[in-house]
Amino acid sequence: MADFDFTISATKDDNKGNYSTYSKSSEVEYEAKIEFSYPLTGNVSNDVYLRKYRLKGRQLELKYKDKFDAILSDAQKLTTELKQGLKQLALYKQQIDENRAGKTETEFDAFLAGNSNIRFVIIENDDNQSLLLDQVEASINYHKNRIKYDSLMDRLLLNAE
Repeated sequence: MADFDFTISATKDDNKGNYSTYSKSSEVEYEAKIEFSYPLTGNVSNDVYLRKYRLKGRQLELKYKDKFDAILSDAQKLTTELKQGLKQLALYKQQIDENRAGKTETEFDAFLAGNSNIRFVIIENDDNQSLLLDQVEASINYHKNRIKYDSLMDRLLLNAE
C-alpha cells in the first residue's frame, strides 16, 4: 500500500552573541518535505497474513492426511486380523467335527464296556468343552474386529465424500 507524508516546518534562531564579540544574528529556516513510498511487492502486511494462512492451511492438510493414513492403516490391520480370524474359526470347526466323530464316543463306549477309566472320559469331555470355549472366544474376537472394521469403513466413506 502506498505511503504519502507531507511535512512543513519552520525554525527561527536568534543569536545575541556574547559579551566579547557583541555580534547578533537572526536566522529563519523553512522546510517543506513531501515523501511518497510504494513497496514493489505490494502490501507487506497482506503478504504476511497470506503466507501465515497458507501455512495454516498446509498444516491442516497434513494433519488431515496423517489422520486419514492412520485410519487406512487401522483398516488394513483389521482386514488382516479378520482374514486370520476366519481361518482360525474354520480350524476350530474342523477340530470340533473331528472330536465329535471320534475320541469322546470311543472313550465313553470303552468305559461302558469296562475297558477304560472314567477319568479318560472326563478328560476327553473337558478337552472338547475347552475347544468349544476357544471357538466362542475366537468368534467374539472376530465379531469385535468386524464391528471396528465397519466403523472405520464408515469413517473413510464419510471422508471420501
